[in-house]
Amino acid sequence: MAELSNAAELLVLDWILTTGSPTRPAASALALDTTTITDADTGATITEPPDANGYDRQVVTWNAASAGSADNSSAETFGPCITTNWGSITDFAVVDSATYGAGGVVVFSALTTPRTINIDDSLQFAAGSVVVTAD
Repeated sequence: MAELSNAAELLVLDWILTTGSPTRPAASALALDTTTITDADTGATITEPPDANGYDRQVVTWNAASAGSADNSSAETFGPCITTNWGSITDFAVVDSATYGAGGVVVFSALTTPRTINIDDSLQFAAGSVVVTAD
């Protein structure tokens, strides 16, 4: 189950309570992380694999929410890793920017099983495997 970041929680509250002027994110991208993500992290503070080493955030599209959850509509592939191992990928985040080191974390979660990515390895999330649940 993914968790909302502190910033996303405030946007949801402002929207529900009709206060302020919450702005919908302009993008939705998956980012990988080699450490545990927290509620307070941003796209600049998460620990992503090295930039320009075969790693790029993946722009993701979502199926419409149903029964309290939404999932990714197509496979998302990271890599392959090119010259320096990425290390152990433990978490992922949905961020509001496809630019490395930028934007805000919207939701985040630990991977069910961490995955070590070495040179020539890729990491793929199958369609429907990234599930964001509201509860």
